[in-house]
Amino acid sequence: MKKHLDHLVRLDESVYFKIEPFVVEKRYDKGNIIKKPGEKDRFAHFINKGYVAKILPSEKGRDYRLRIFEPGKVAADFDSYFSDQPTDFGLKALTYTSIFELDRELEPRLLQEVPEVIPLASALNRRILKESIQWYQVFLLSRLDGYRAMKNNFQEFMHFFSDKDLAFLFKCKEYQIKKIIKQVNS
Repeated sequence: MKKHLDHLVRLDESVYFKIEPFVVEKRYDKGNIIKKPGEKDRFAHFINKGYVAKILPSEKGRDYRLRIFEPGKVAADFDSYFSDQPTDFGLKALTYTSIFELDRELEPRLLQEVPEVIPLASALNRRILKESIQWYQVFLLSRLDGYRAMKNNFQEFMHFFSDKDLAFLFKCKEYQIKKIIKQVNS
């Protein structure tokens, strides 16, 4: 965790040892469901290795991939996590994935018992907010400009999105997104 978080806030290594009792490391193979659609998301999933998709079930074919989370990021169905209500979204491992999970019930205790982690928690929350805003602003642009922005800002995981996913995200038909992709790539 330290290698992924030191650029946000430098903490002494001993703080990470204090955090250990509160987080559980889990490993998921490619294709494993981390959180099923319709379930509550009780965990903040800090990605150590691999890639995770926020998914929405599709009536036909593969589920829609709505967002991709990479190593060093926190993946969660945040609406479910904060409201303690189930949502239609799920989380799925796209590659072999190693994740540190923090149960939402343990979060207040962690902050109380290990106050040295508060600056890191604050920095993580700011980063999550910034990344979410950056992600969702892409879809406020025209489809062409939005796809360009997406390709420029999220290049490292664009290959995880199918034309079907992109058409769903940009609220258009697959042939329209294919035309946009061709235009941007030429």
